[in-house]
Amino acid sequence: LPLTLNHVLVTLTHSLENLLIPQQLVAFGYSSQEALSHFGILSGMAMSIIMAPTALTGSLSVLLLPRISEAKTKCDSGLISDTIKGAISCGVVLGSLCTFIFLFSADWIGAVLFENNLAGFYIQILSILCPFFYTSMLLNSIVSGLGHAALSLLCNLSGCVVRLVGIWFFMPAYGMYAYIIALIASFMSCSSRCITSTTPLPLSS
Repeated sequence: LPLTLNHVLVTLTHSLENLLIPQQLVAFGYSSQEALSHFGILSGMAMSIIMAPTALTGSLSVLLLPRISEAKTKCDSGLISDTIKGAISCGVVLGSLCTFIFLFSADWIGAVLFENNLAGFYIQILSILCPFFYTSMLLNSIVSGLGHAALSLLCNLSGCVVRLVGIWFFMPAYGMYAYIIALIASFMSCSSRCITSTTPLPLSS
């Protein structure tokens, strides 16, 4: 049930965000065409670049599941602890590297790949998201591997709530900046909740 709710929640929240963001940008002062343009550039161009390295973190997440499940079956708390530390280190290192790369190459990516300077601007801002985004992906996989799908649901739920609050209450006043800040805050919340949740798990397994 938690796994099913998790997937349903992610899908519904994503759909709701896609419906709300253009409306809230219009409330901010954009025309309908401008709102759709900004949202399309952010989600279709900038986010596609930011999410490109998730091909690697997604593969690592798949590899982590049997490893962490085997460690739990053997009650090997040491291996569980090492895996959690390794996942956090991998997410932070990869995310920091990507942040550095995107931060300094955003203008070039926007100009060369998309021929759109605004896309480069959004890539540069969203680069801050990388360490939290990649780390939360890996930690969610570990939480699921430990058999605590409800915790994974709570982590994702907290992130969804943060994003929706930012979109609904702050976008009419601050525009796209509010959504970007909400994105960063949601993955920070998800990562921190996963870290605090997985810390005692090996002892209780």
